[in-house]
Amino acid sequence: MLNCRDRLPLALMARRGLETPQRSVSPLAGRGMSSTPDLDDDLFDDLTRPLLVGYIRRGLLSSEDEIAELENEMALFARLEGYSMGYTYIEYSDRTFAALEALVEFIRSQEDVAVVIPSPLHFLSAAGPLNLRVAFEQATGARVHLLAS
Repeated sequence: MLNCRDRLPLALMARRGLETPQRSVSPLAGRGMSSTPDLDDDLFDDLTRPLLVGYIRRGLLSSEDEIAELENEMALFARLEGYSMGYTYIEYSDRTFAALEALVEFIRSQEDVAVVIPSPLHFLSAAGPLNLRVAFEQATGARVHLLAS
């Protein structure tokens, strides 16, 4: 049981709580919706934008940290250019093009998809100086953007 000495701090705290202005609560609060802009609004905006996917050849980079850095730069590029950033296809082998083939299959199954690559080197053929960018754009109809020119 609380004595008078214990009740006084509780009464003061209760009165202070009533005197402080209350934060306004949206009528949508607690219903899975919010009336204030937040990350969910950014996500919704991204769903209405055209899709941008990335392609990176791992052999041209010196570390895994560079991949993460490039993915962040690609996401920023997508945002600035009005795209929604999708998956980044990473080619781990210099002898096969499994990620490139998967990228082509994905683009053929979608509408309005563009591709971003870090530099023109990422679309050079391992077999020689063949520039895959032009062939890729012609074969898929997807526009290829360069992160760095």
